[in-house]
Order: sequence, then C-alpha cells, then structure tokens
Amino acid sequence: MPVEPNSMIQLVQDLGFGMAALTFSGWLIIFLLRGFEKERNIWITKDTEADKALRELQATSNAQLLSVLQSVNETLKNMTVAISELKSTMENSRK
Repeated sequence: MPVEPNSMIQLVQDLGFGMAALTFSGWLIIFLLRGFEKERNIWITKDTEADKALRELQATSNAQLLSVLQSVNETLKNMTVAISELKSTMENSRK
C-alpha cells in the first residue's frame, strides 16, 4: 500500500508538534529538578552552618555555666566555713 506524499508530510507535521511538546516538557522537568536540587543544596549548607554555630554557642554556654557553678560552689563552701566560725564564736561568747 503506497503512502501518498501529502499524507506523509501531514504525519510528520502532526508528530513534529507532539514531539516538540514532549521534548519541551522533558527539558522543563529536568530544568526544574536541577533547580530544586540546587535549592536543596543551599538549604542543606545553611542548615549545616547553623548547626555548627549552635554547637559552638552551646559549648560556650556550657563552659560559662560550669564556671558560674564552680564559683557558686566555692562561695557556698566559704559561707559554710564562715557560718561554722560564727557559730563557734557565738558559743564561745555565751560561755
């Protein structure tokens, strides 16, 4: 069955538009996926930097808290000694 030249041209034209639409759709999907990947990488980088800063802040905060607790502990020891001396002085003065 021979194919007429006009029908062959019409077939190529019809398929050409469909193929062009499919090609453009495929390109658009790939373009968008690459854009989303870049955006994800940017967010991951920002999250990593924020996590590092938070860890450093926590380490500094913990070190300062330990320093304050040591000072409080030393102060309480000194106050205990002072109260004991005051108690003994008061007991000696009553006698």
